[in-house]
Amino acid sequence: MREEIYYRLAGITIRVGLDFSYRSEYSYMRDFILDYPEKPDYCLEFEKIQDITAFTKKAPHFVGEFYHYHFYQDDEEREYCFHLKDAYYHAVTILEKSGGKCYYISEGWLFEKIRNGYQLENFFWLEKIFQMFSCMVLHSCHIQMDGRAILFTAPSGTGKSTQGNLWVQQRGAEVINGDRTAIRKVNGQWMAYGLPFCGTSGIHRNHEEPIRAIVVLRQYPENRPCVLSGRMAFSAVYSELTVNAWNRGFVESATEWTMELISEVPVYGFLCTKETEAVDVLEQFIAQTEEGTKI
Repeated sequence: MREEIYYRLAGITIRVGLDFSYRSEYSYMRDFILDYPEKPDYCLEFEKIQDITAFTKKAPHFVGEFYHYHFYQDDEEREYCFHLKDAYYHAVTILEKSGGKCYYISEGWLFEKIRNGYQLENFFWLEKIFQMFSCMVLHSCHIQMDGRAILFTAPSGTGKSTQGNLWVQQRGAEVINGDRTAIRKVNGQWMAYGLPFCGTSGIHRNHEEPIRAIVVLRQYPENRPCVLSGRMAFSAVYSELTVNAWNRGFVESATEWTMELISEVPVYGFLCTKETEAVDVLEQFIAQTEEGTKI
């Protein structure tokens, strides 16, 4: 008997069909699981099989890897995501526009892990599903204040969480996610969505807001904001996106997506300290820039 779970991620409803019993209380995505079914935007089916080697023959071209995920393509450039564990593949996810399938082998330990929800969502290949809906994931600290989002982006260790926490302390803002933000353009408006994965920050709320600004951070002895545009804005934003670099179509769509984003959403550079004054300086600069844009 098959079960169904409905997820709401970045405004996208995903129906997941399972051929085993599922305990959602163990899922790290439990806050993103719907209590009731609704019309899905995408469907992913899980199916247990005895042997996975047939899929390695269908997709002979190795194109990339990320942690314990290996990516292959067939002769028509259809992608396969193989999940590596203990030196062998124990599952493969295949996603197409019409729907997706995840085939997994029936080792007892793996079945028990999936059945208890610990790793179920690791097989979704979410960045690929997001790409189908023109949604990208930005490495950023996502805060919301007065119903709008400010996204602090920078390489790890630069101080994204520090700046986010300063806005919480000084302005009563709320951190939605300390490490990742999903971004989509919906009905002509760029939206920021909370995600269930958040790095080491531990903060991941299911929330969405229109984007007020993207702020590119660099540590500095003084607080110096500026407006970024053109090549500088593109490079700063694109470098912090989750992009499957081995997939030509993914790279092309991410490039076009970034160009559209930076032409419609304000991008600021901010050389900043870790002191509370940084909030005052940035807030005033954003407000002055917005006012100048209206004139």
